[in-house]
Amino acid sequence: MSFFVLIAFAFLALAAALFFGPHFITYGPDGFRDLIRRGDARMISLFLVGAIILAILLPGQDPALISSV
Repeated sequence: MSFFVLIAFAFLALAAALFFGPHFITYGPDGFRDLIRRGDARMISLFLVGAIILAILLPGQDPALISSV
């Protein structure tokens, strides 16, 4: 199970790198101020933060999902 969580973190990091990386390489650290002002970048960054929080919190809920019947 923890292996799948690590894979999820790797995919989330890859998604963030593919979305924010080219802008960072092109404009440098000053370009992040422009990204913060863009609505689509804010939406994607909030989605990535939410997905990371879910990846951290949900693996502990496994036993509640398995029924004993």
